[in-house]
Amino acid sequence: HDPEQLRLDLESRFARGPLFDALAGSTSRTWLLSNHRSDWLAARLERFDLTGRFERVLVSDRIGAAKPTPRAFREIAGLARRSAVCFVDDQQVNVDGARSLGVHARLLTPDQPVPAVAD
Repeated sequence: HDPEQLRLDLESRFARGPLFDALAGSTSRTWLLSNHRSDWLAARLERFDLTGRFERVLVSDRIGAAKPTPRAFREIAGLARRSAVCFVDDQQVNVDGARSLGVHARLLTPDQPVPAVAD
């Protein structure tokens, strides 16, 4: 099997997720906390024109922890002590992980708008 052909086949299967429109249309300051590899995620953000959408991107391979562990939410928890933050995620276990550190968190589904958070 040709590795490049396999990569192209895999790439052709990626599509915008169900929360893409809610996120892309939000005017709230937004950070991304992702359980992926940085190189993989960067290509997806670029492909879907989201590269500049996030104020900061935190990726599990760079921070050395993955959601829902408390260590993964450390920077978000620090920010929450300084300004209004709402962590949104499409998985309840991650929402619960953020809440366990005192971060306001909400489960986001495709039919709900991204919540606005005032500083």
